[in-house]
Amino acid sequence: MKMKTMSKSVHHLCSLLILLCISIFVSSCSSDAPTPRRYAYPRVDTYPQKYSSIVNSADVNIEVNTAARIVADSVADADTRWITLSYPKYKANLYITVNKCNSKSQLQDVIANRVQRISLNTGGKDFEQVDLQSEADFQSKIFTIRGGSTNPVMFISSNQRNCVVSGSLYFLDSNAVAKVDSIAPIIDAVSNDIIHLAKHLR
Repeated sequence: MKMKTMSKSVHHLCSLLILLCISIFVSSCSSDAPTPRRYAYPRVDTYPQKYSSIVNSADVNIEVNTAARIVADSVADADTRWITLSYPKYKANLYITVNKCNSKSQLQDVIANRVQRISLNTGGKDFEQVDLQSEADFQSKIFTIRGGSTNPVMFISSNQRNCVVSGSLYFLDSNAVAKVDSIAPIIDAVSNDIIHLAKHLR
C-alpha cells in the first residue's frame, strides 16, 4: 500500500519536471521579436563662441561667429544691405538685413515691416523673448521658438534714429525641424551668437 503511494508521488513529480522542462524550452524558442533599443540622435558639437566684425555700408559694426561664413553679401541700394551667413555644421543660414533710414517715418515703416514678418514666422507658437540694449543705444528684441520652426531664432535691433538691423536663422534641412531635442543645442548656440551681435552693435 505504501509502495503504491510512493510510486504515484514519484510519477507525479516526474510529470511536473517534464512539464517544466517543456515550458522552459518553448519560451526560449519563442519567435517574439527583440525589443528595439531607443534611438539617440548624435550630440551636436557646437562652434566656439569666437567673434569678428563686419562693417557694412551703413557704417554699422556687426560681430558674428568666426565659424559662420559669409556666402552672400549684396547691396540693394545705398540704404539696404543683405548678408547671408552659413553655419555649415548646423546646415543653417542666418539672414541679416541692414536698413539705413532717411527719416523717422521710414524708420517706423521698416520696424513695422520687420515686426509683422516676425509675427508671421512665429505662426502662433510659443516663444522666448530677450530685450537688451547695446552701449551704442541699439535696442534689440530676440525671439526664440522651441516648438519646432524653420525660423527658430529671429531678432530686430534699432538705434531709433536711422538704422534697423534684423535677421533670422533658417534650417536648410526641413526634416531637422521635427527633431526638437536634437536641434536644441544649435538653437541655443545661435541665440548666444545673436545676443552677442546685439550687445555689440554700434
